[in-house]
Amino acid sequence: MNYCKMHFANIEFFLSAWGDPFPEDLNTKSCDYLINFLSRWIFPEKVLKLANKAAINFHPASPDYPGIGCNNFALYENATSYGATCHHMLASVDAGQIIATKKFPFYPTDNVESLLQRTYNALLFLFYEIMDFILLGKELPISNEKWSRKAFTRKDFDKLMTIDAN
Repeated sequence: MNYCKMHFANIEFFLSAWGDPFPEDLNTKSCDYLINFLSRWIFPEKVLKLANKAAINFHPASPDYPGIGCNNFALYENATSYGATCHHMLASVDAGQIIATKKFPFYPTDNVESLLQRTYNALLFLFYEIMDFILLGKELPISNEKWSRKAFTRKDFDKLMTIDAN
């Protein structure tokens, strides 16, 4: 937030904790950029349309892991790489055009904690890269990468955490 305050004259922040309701103020505020960074809110289409230039999300996973619980699915599937993704937001979760990714190797010794720490570092680095485009008045990049599957849902995540005694 300090970085954004330093570089942007007119900026607002909406902070959330797990389970906080979507802020009503966002339903009527137009802006140049709407930037979602590690928020669990799903932005309605009417709010996304209020962004004059772009509504972008910084997703803590590579395009192979859209949705919720991403790092857990990557660990379960023994992924070979992981990372962070910046993409345009749509009303559908993790479905918009990918702007850029930052990937890193997945280590056999990774666990939830180590993977999250490395992911958050990649996500912050990606944030600064994308802010360079915005601050310099350049068009946002367009990645050739695509989402490789539908977004994992809470139901998918709950199923992953269920152990069958058989």
